[in-house]
Amino acid sequence: MAYTALTKMRKLNLEKFGIDFPREPRKISLKKNISNLERACLEFLRESCEDLRFDTEKNELQDFDGKSASLGQIPYNMEKDIDRICLENAIHRFMQSGVAQDAFDVYFCYLEMFIGEYGKSKKLIEMLAEFEANASALLMKHRDHYSHSVYVLVLGLAIYQENEFIRNGYKEYYSLEDDRAAAHHFLKYWGMTALFHDIGYPFELPFEQVKSYFGDTIKDVPFIAYKGIKQFVQLSESDQAELERLTGYALKEGSINELIARNIAEKLEAVYGESAEVLEKEVLDKKPAFPDDFNGFMDHAYFSGVLFLHQLLEVVGARNLTVADIDAVSAIMLHNSMYKFSITNIKNAAINQPFELKLHPLAYILMLCDELQCWDRTSYGQNSRQELHAMWCDLTFEGNHIKAEYFYDSRLEYKKGYAKGSYRKMTDERCTFLKDIEEIIKINREGAPGLTINVSFMKNNRITKLNLSNSSFLHLYHFATALNGRYLFGNDNDVSQDKLEEAFEQMSLEYKLSNILQAKEFSRHLDRIGCFYTDKPVENELLEHFTESQMEIIGPLEHTRWVNEKLSMGWWYDETYGNEELVINAGWADGSDKRSVKKAISRLRECTRTHKLLIPDYDELDVEEQNKDTAPMNLMLKLIDEYDGLRIYRIG
Repeated sequence: MAYTALTKMRKLNLEKFGIDFPREPRKISLKKNISNLERACLEFLRESCEDLRFDTEKNELQDFDGKSASLGQIPYNMEKDIDRICLENAIHRFMQSGVAQDAFDVYFCYLEMFIGEYGKSKKLIEMLAEFEANASALLMKHRDHYSHSVYVLVLGLAIYQENEFIRNGYKEYYSLEDDRAAAHHFLKYWGMTALFHDIGYPFELPFEQVKSYFGDTIKDVPFIAYKGIKQFVQLSESDQAELERLTGYALKEGSINELIARNIAEKLEAVYGESAEVLEKEVLDKKPAFPDDFNGFMDHAYFSGVLFLHQLLEVVGARNLTVADIDAVSAIMLHNSMYKFSITNIKNAAINQPFELKLHPLAYILMLCDELQCWDRTSYGQNSRQELHAMWCDLTFEGNHIKAEYFYDSRLEYKKGYAKGSYRKMTDERCTFLKDIEEIIKINREGAPGLTINVSFMKNNRITKLNLSNSSFLHLYHFATALNGRYLFGNDNDVSQDKLEEAFEQMSLEYKLSNILQAKEFSRHLDRIGCFYTDKPVENELLEHFTESQMEIIGPLEHTRWVNEKLSMGWWYDETYGNEELVINAGWADGSDKRSVKKAISRLRECTRTHKLLIPDYDELDVEEQNKDTAPMNLMLKLIDEYDGLRIYRIG
């Protein structure tokens, strides 16, 4: 499959400028060095999601409503196609590394593509990551949920791509007959469900910390509960009116709890018997304030759903929501203890009815993927760090059967005789890991998908070399805005953070991500010159400016990174960029207007995706071009210090 909009641009390049490329844009190989899981996910994005977010009324060869380095440079649908490639590459990077910094890219792409600007929504995921990294060590049992959510996303996309039963069930539920439209729909709403299903953990963690202090109990001891929820879940009059119009519900209380209770009861009451009123009054209204009514548990899933709906209302607006948006929120709320113990009781075989796909596909797939995703998760809790957990997993698909192979580090094979954690559950006599899934959802039964669990030991080939730079990776966004600012504002010392972010938001997803990738690579550049950055006070010598010799090292490293990034996004070397004659002859510029010519040349570069600086050898660049990557470095030191609290120190 070709990248559709980029392929169509070849026609424009040929007609307008006589430029033709002998090959398609470079794509990630789906045959080499990737797992079956990653391959299926990338095939979904590449094969099933053509024309993602396209405006079908746009003429790709004529309009220039798209954004690239700036507004109005490329066709609208070309921009959307490039966005899709950004997401594909981000998932590939994450699946190759598994690190949180690369998970960040996936969140960033998804938010920019489907919710709104990252800056408007970043608090949702920043809060989760910050709490887990800084507070979870105080718990007895806790593992990562940030990278976990990206793995859950990947699992769902792969399963949808390969499992016909689940794919057809989703299409039937939402009355989607066209395969491509269904894939687009699934990517959007599964993305919401997967990426944000655990953002409410910052509300559960303090509760669990106090509970751990008293020996993991809340009986006859102080415990945390949350008040003020009634006001927090109350809908505004305008939002209530729009949501009533959308759903057809008459919301007497006008609350989020009532809305979600109605949505869930509409799907599940006929099977499980729980009415909307009972779900609202006895479950959702009570969960935050009365954990003693729920066996001493605080349900992060409830807070995840409420927080995410708040964000949708704020960024997207009630008028622009769909029923599937509400379904995503209810799936998030259902995925943890609410379904398992308030709607059914999975521990009571006499009354438990495993959840079926046809009732609520998003909830079913989330429950499945959330249980399957137990590998490569950082252990924060004291007991969790002592357990033996899988380092990797791969899936194979045979018809409607899923085979999950979990791989454990062979260096830890000596632990298997007494190991706790997922290994014991996967290898005990009953394969408790699989039995738990079978209690939650309908699987391995007639009219349901099949699932097999296998276990192996192997050498860990994913050990990543760490560098000394250390801070919250969530500084990446501000770091990236500062990097972009050094190009735009030069030596201007009066640049506010608001001004930096405003300039950053004028670029396309591709260019924003480019700055983020540069920010991530910067720590490795610093390693090479004997420096590191941190947001913590240290006694090392502060680096106040880069020396000429240091910049001579950083320059070639940064150029090599930039070349590889461009090639992965379908760019090629060509001297056409900068050709005034071409843009004048094409009618894109008035030869007497230098500003018009310069603007047209920039458009030519973006449309043809060619660049004269895509030369591997840094030494072949003119000194002027080399200086573009090194000259503003000292300004950047000031920006990241002032706006992000990071400082750079010498190692010795």
